[in-house]
Amino acid sequence: MDTFDPLVTTRTATPDEYARVIELTHEMYNASEIGVQGNEWEQDAIDWLGRASKDGNCEACVAFDSATEKIVASGIGIIYDDLPQPWLPNGKMGYIRWMSTTEDFRGYGVGEQVLNHLMKWFDENKVVRVQLHATDKAIDFYLQHGFEKDTY
Repeated sequence: MDTFDPLVTTRTATPDEYARVIELTHEMYNASEIGVQGNEWEQDAIDWLGRASKDGNCEACVAFDSATEKIVASGIGIIYDDLPQPWLPNGKMGYIRWMSTTEDFRGYGVGEQVLNHLMKWFDENKVVRVQLHATDKAIDFYLQHGFEKDTY
């Protein structure tokens, strides 16, 4: 029986890897199915990632597989200012976007590595509340990692 045990490490994406992060989002969903036509938004997203990362408000994380020498997963953490509240005393809200793992690497803990990288970054930046929107197939993953369904 053949086994597959990838050696994957996570790290902060470099600006020249932002396009790959966006490419991975296309593997997460089919944009045309949700009404997005064309890809004009992609360069704007790359530019935004650069600015927000430089300002310290964004962490683009990639998972790099040493065997294939390719980025096989990614996710983005965003910090934004919100109104200070009892559950958010410093007003720093975290948001996770564009978590995606290539099909061949799903089920090996790669997504968990990306999530852990982002959560560590949020902790380092004193973010106490992190939100996200999950696809139907990812809900169980996030529930297993301590997230809760919104009850609104």
